[in-house]
Amino acid sequence: RSACPTRQSFRICRRFTVTLSTLTMKVVFLCLWLLGVLLQCNAIIALQRAGAQTDTEEALLAVNGSDSKKTVVVVGGGNGGHMFAGLAASKGHDVYLLTSTPRSAAEWQEAIASGDPLVIEYVNEPGKQVTGRLKGATHDAAIIKKADVIIFGGMEAAYHRQNLKKMKDYFKPGQIVLMVSGGWLGRSEEYLGKHYMEVLFGVMQSLPWAARFVGPRGKRVENYGAKSVMPLGLTGHGKHSSVIQLMRSLTDIDFVLSPSLLAVTLEDPAPRIHPTLMWGHYRPLKEKLIAASKVLLFYQGARPEAVKVALAQAITLRCEGHVDLSSIKSTQDTLLKWYGHSQVSDPSTLLTVYQTNEPYNGLRTPHTIVKEGPNKGKAKLDWTSRYVTSDVPLGAVVAKGIGDLFEQPMPVTTFQILYWQQVMDKQYVTSKLGTPDLERVKSIDDVRNLYRTLMTFRADGKDIKETMVLAAKHV
Repeated sequence: RSACPTRQSFRICRRFTVTLSTLTMKVVFLCLWLLGVLLQCNAIIALQRAGAQTDTEEALLAVNGSDSKKTVVVVGGGNGGHMFAGLAASKGHDVYLLTSTPRSAAEWQEAIASGDPLVIEYVNEPGKQVTGRLKGATHDAAIIKKADVIIFGGMEAAYHRQNLKKMKDYFKPGQIVLMVSGGWLGRSEEYLGKHYMEVLFGVMQSLPWAARFVGPRGKRVENYGAKSVMPLGLTGHGKHSSVIQLMRSLTDIDFVLSPSLLAVTLEDPAPRIHPTLMWGHYRPLKEKLIAASKVLLFYQGARPEAVKVALAQAITLRCEGHVDLSSIKSTQDTLLKWYGHSQVSDPSTLLTVYQTNEPYNGLRTPHTIVKEGPNKGKAKLDWTSRYVTSDVPLGAVVAKGIGDLFEQPMPVTTFQILYWQQVMDKQYVTSKLGTPDLERVKSIDDVRNLYRTLMTFRADGKDIKETMVLAAKHV
């Protein structure tokens, strides 16, 4: 006011001051914006010079878009391979099947060349079918170079490592690599090649469906039921939520993110369920031939004494540190989470869950049928199924190895390993006291009578390198 004594001159001075302040603010904001642009440019240049790791989600979606057509390579032509390939193809994606042998690839290629689609029949939903047409099948691992998504869904986990080593030179940045089990492999250069840090690696807790392919490969698969929810552990760059959404879209299964690869692997009850139920079916019969109609249902015909042995293999965890294992539940709770109360009519005990789970309808114990000779048409239980050959060395033995690290003897798991390593002619666990007579063991009480001996065994046999124990201990 002293500088502008009159009212009119004061208004002019005030207007000038306000205008000057506004102009100053604009200049300040312009400078800040320019500074931000410079910082972003410097950051981009620095990342390019450093050869920054690719953000998997952005690299993939920038090319294809979140809902666009993907190129999917399904590895393995088994039951799961039929389901993954058929469903992905039915959604309009380009799907290729990679097998481990020329013979299997030729069988798939013949089915594709016939012009007929792969048919998925829903056994418990009469009349429901889904069809999909694959682009091709091969045993040449180079096919994965064109893939956006690679799913190991149609082979036993026992073959993951040898197939990964054939494929490792073809992985490229931005790919999504998913497996059914195999979490102990982790994301490493040994299996994923030089771009391993730029690949998003994930492990599904289990196969999402109970399914069996029928007849020649690539023609038809029967879906007995699906799990209501499927945990998926992921590691690598990118927003994991986009992979969850992608898998939900591909499979119509409610995939959920597991807190860690360790959690998703330890929570899988298969290494406790499958070898134990197989023991219950196999022990009384061994190599005996029986009428095919007498082959028991694998889950719904589970022997009560085998279920008690399975229950005795509970895993108790105490985790100190940053690894989240809170998702790990009991076998019974895990099965109910997978299938939901809508598919299990009696959830009261583990045995009744097996007996009344709808997707288990009609699933018989693995067996072979005699093709010719006087015993033609008769059946023999087949212990060479994945229930033994994968779930023992890659499941039960791994759990035993982790137990050894923490001085936990795990006698019931040890019993299962001992029984099956004798049948398989392998040696995964050893003891200075020698192996007890396991033929007399018929119940959990018989196992408990051997506790003192079983607690002396450790996972250090001559065939331990065939398992994932060493990788698990490293993890």
